[in-house]
Formats: sequence, structure tokens, C-alpha cells
Amino acid sequence: MFTDEQVKIAETFLGTAVNSGLLDNQTCKEMVDKIKTDEEVLLPFKVVESRLGVSRMTIYRMIDRGELTAGKVGGSIRVTKSSLEKSIKTAIGEQE
Repeated sequence: MFTDEQVKIAETFLGTAVNSGLLDNQTCKEMVDKIKTDEEVLLPFKVVESRLGVSRMTIYRMIDRGELTAGKVGGSIRVTKSSLEKSIKTAIGEQE
């Protein structure tokens, strides 16, 4: 899910596209609605490696232990954004 700030940025950007004639109002509204309801994103391993600062093998182990949720897209394993964010929050909580 996108934060309110991210949605506002998208609305501003899309509003600029409408004002410049690149996008019509209906398409803009549909895009903003999609952003607001987009609940899950699948991330490639490189993004997960970078965010967690761990190796590919560690990510596989985290998936096996149920710490990360993953799915397959076109033959590539992707990690859900929500499980990555949960893992980061858990790690931060353990360090406090």
C-alpha cells in the first residue's frame, strides 16, 4: 500500500499531465484510484538484497522460514513488498 504522501505526489504528477494535455481527467482519476487500492507489489531480489543488506541465499532462507512471502512471475521469484516491510520493521524492533 502506498503512503498518503506517495499518493499526493502521484496526484500532483498526474494533475500536471492533465494540465499539459498529456492525460485526460478520467484516465487521471482511474490511475489515482488504482494507486490508492494497489495493495501488493512483487519486488525483484536485487531490491530486497539492497533494502535488507543481505545475500540472495539469505533471502531464500528467509522465504523458507516464512519470514518473507514470495511468488513466481515469469520464472522469476519475487518477494512481496508487504513482507519486506514487515521484515524491516521486525528487525528494527529487535535492535531497539
